[in-house]
Amino acid sequence: MSEPMNASAPEFVVLFRACDRVASVHGDERPFGLSKLQLIKASFHSMVRAIAARPHRIVVIGDHLSQAACDFFASYPDVELRREMLGSAQKSLAAQVELAMTQPDDAWVYLCEDDYLHQPDTFERIAHLIARRHLVFDTRPTRRNLFALVSANPADMPLVIFPPDYPDRYQPRYRYPSYLFEDGCHHWRQVRHTTHTFMARGDTLRRFERVIRDSVIGCNDGLLYKRLYAGLFSRSRALCVSPVPALTTHLTDGVMSPVVDWETVMADTIADLRACGRW
Repeated sequence: MSEPMNASAPEFVVLFRACDRVASVHGDERPFGLSKLQLIKASFHSMVRAIAARPHRIVVIGDHLSQAACDFFASYPDVELRREMLGSAQKSLAAQVELAMTQPDDAWVYLCEDDYLHQPDTFERIAHLIARRHLVFDTRPTRRNLFALVSANPADMPLVIFPPDYPDRYQPRYRYPSYLFEDGCHHWRQVRHTTHTFMARGDTLRRFERVIRDSVIGCNDGLLYKRLYAGLFSRSRALCVSPVPALTTHLTDGVMSPVVDWETVMADTIADLRACGRW
């Protein structure tokens, strides 16, 4: 069964994993011609601005950060910076997951990598969905919807939120049947593929702790698809949804979320960073 309804505003715990010494994973050029440190600054600042009005805590797990990166994170007084010398993406992810497993049951824990740009209303939209999730996802068997007898009711599944909207899932070879929901403000599409940037309650993370920990080995996010996320016929897994259009984008050429004008979002973020002396 899903977690009980909670009328209070959700508390977000952001675990932001950062390293400014590495090249792009696939050797690709980064969007907008940014250096890795600039990309981290824009990603982090866009997230901080988006979450500012919601109850939250932010922890940065920094791996081999430069002094410039440390100074940048230290300029945010309410952010906890953990300086580590981990030496690999796998060890950094392991530290992030370890910390995620210690968070309160009812906290919405956001495991976030350092190259995701956030729209200003990201957490307002997510909080809106969370508050209404039991109504939004409720899909009961009826005479007109006998399919729900076969599939589980999505409202009874643990929820995982994946804030970007990957464009390859719209390509013919990757399309698959899935639920589509709307919450009065936004549409949300059921997905089965994510990176290691996703959000779930603390008790959901512990429920699926084994598969999440197993996915750390080799940074194998494909394991999440195989063992964590529900398809239309899965009753014992988690419902994972992405916003349509996206609320965030992975800042890697070729996989940026479609439809949204990310260049404008980036320009506005950089302008704000300049205004507060952090760029």
